[in-house]
Amino acid sequence: MANLDWKNLSVLLVEDNRYVGVLMQAILRSAGVRNTRIVTDGASALAELKVFYADVALVDIVMDGIDGIDFTKTVRAEKKGTLDPFLPIVLVTAYNDAKTIRKAIDAGANDFIAKPLVPATMLTRVARALLAPRPFVRTNSFFGPNRRRTRTPLYHGPERREA
Repeated sequence: MANLDWKNLSVLLVEDNRYVGVLMQAILRSAGVRNTRIVTDGASALAELKVFYADVALVDIVMDGIDGIDFTKTVRAEKKGTLDPFLPIVLVTAYNDAKTIRKAIDAGANDFIAKPLVPATMLTRVARALLAPRPFVRTNSFFGPNRRRTRTPLYHGPERREA
């Protein structure tokens, strides 16, 4: 986190609960971030990204209309040049079960934050998304950060492929 220039970051906060949005903004400000925008739904966030350059977006998963999963999929699928499909997206939710986390990763999220918000965790996840990004992968059904967090250990058994 020490190498991140927090004061020059632009952060888009997408949160339908005004209190939580202001709390996220306060946590970022405590780290030095001065340029933030708060919107309350995914549709507004997509429109805001066309006029506000964000270095990272923190997006609530559960919202009316375009939720965080659909927002992430829309940004990753962008081909018109109006949105940055490589935008670091950190999804935020109170539903931190394995199924929700898998949906977030499969949508193309860079990272995930569970509520209730813990300032150190939030700042660490933002820093990780910006300073240690995973390479992007494109397949027929997915575009986004590599879904594997760790390297697969070297396989030391017999060859599994036939020559």
